[in-house]
Amino acid sequence: PYTGAIQASGGLAPYSFSLSAGALPPGLTLNPTTGAIAGTIAANASGTYSFTVALSDSNRATISVNCSVAVTGVVVTPPTLS
Repeated sequence: PYTGAIQASGGLAPYSFSLSAGALPPGLTLNPTTGAIAGTIAANASGTYSFTVALSDSNRATISVNCSVAVTGVVVTPPTLS
């Protein structure tokens, strides 16, 4: 499981968050009200994911935030039984 957030300050709340380009790793979602990115990353999702989050305030002022997440897989090799 993963939990993180894009935090906003300044402007005029409430804020809204949206994915404007790219993609989150499979299994993660962006909460459009809080900016939280959460979920359980898919087991086969190794790689680097680049995405852009657009953040708007209630005056419709918008800023874009470029993000990148590297997901590495975990390999478990069981011992060989003799």
